[in-house]
Amino acid sequence: MQNWWLIIAFVWPYMALGQTDSSFIQQWRKEGWTGTNFYKSVVPYEEIISGGPPRDGIPPIYEPKFETVENAQKWLPDSEPVIVHKQGEKVRAYPYRILIWHEIVNDQIDGKSFIVTFCPLCNSAIVYNTHFQGVNHKFGVSGKLRNSDMVMWDHTTESWWQQLTGEAIVGDAVGTSLEMLPSPAISFGSFKSIFPQGKILSQDTAVSRPYGDNPYVGYDQSKIPFLMRGDIDQRLPPLSRVIGIEWNGKFYTLPLREIAKYRWGRIEVEDGQELVVFNLSSANSSLNQREIADSQLVDQVTVWENPEKLKFVWDGTHLRDSKENRQWNAMGQGGNEYQLNAQLISVKYGVHFAFAWLAFHPDSVFLKL
Repeated sequence: MQNWWLIIAFVWPYMALGQTDSSFIQQWRKEGWTGTNFYKSVVPYEEIISGGPPRDGIPPIYEPKFETVENAQKWLPDSEPVIVHKQGEKVRAYPYRILIWHEIVNDQIDGKSFIVTFCPLCNSAIVYNTHFQGVNHKFGVSGKLRNSDMVMWDHTTESWWQQLTGEAIVGDAVGTSLEMLPSPAISFGSFKSIFPQGKILSQDTAVSRPYGDNPYVGYDQSKIPFLMRGDIDQRLPPLSRVIGIEWNGKFYTLPLREIAKYRWGRIEVEDGQELVVFNLSSANSSLNQREIADSQLVDQVTVWENPEKLKFVWDGTHLRDSKENRQWNAMGQGGNEYQLNAQLISVKYGVHFAFAWLAFHPDSVFLKL
């Protein structure tokens, strides 16, 4: 993205300022969106712009392959970030170095489908359940953006979906929202120490990409987001990172800088209920240097329910609770060095750029530790 002006010159004709709804529909039909019901929408069409590539021009992964930790460590540095999804005893890690080139991975465990999504422009990595109405649904990359955030499309109705919220915004699926599945992001080094038997998304994707390279060099050091239309919330630097939390139907914002100096922190959300944030892992930014492994380290926090209102102490090596002196890891697992027998419950959260989270949740409550 060093030559942004070239991209803007390409995209600008498609931004279609001043178009009517009918002209948007005509344009999108010409692009091949013949199966989308454009007469059902919950957003103004002028908010949806082209990101440049056509539908699936950024190729989603439809048939992912996986490999062992032992094999993956031959090409995946410990310091690089992965997003983790766990169902029962099965746990998988999806490296950002692959997600940044594909943005969506369609996967399933025990016959139930889900998608692992990453929008680089918003730094938003989210996993959604795509098994609903008794059917496994596949999703692709539409090539459209809204508030700089990826717009996805489903193969069943060709409806358009907002990546950061999981909401269907155009098409017959309007009124439906995907269920977000808790999926923490941590370093690969942390993952392999916690889940040595876990599986890693393979670089064997049938698509040739320079995995490990960052096509958005220097983006997280920018002062303005790319292809963002409309007003930008001024309460925080636009590309600063925030922990966006959904709890009991409400949304909360915690600037990542609030926990930067601490291993853990407690948050009182409502009615005396507490969440706890662990800051036990750091990983390279995927949006910094040309090679992700050379990029600056960023805190990889995880957020958990804290019904017992546990207090924790860092002993220099481990985080321990003051109640039973159990040691805890970044995945909310507690116990002793021989057996982990306690598990905190994850909440719905993600670490996003502030401008994106606040564009979709402007009324979210700001939190402090």
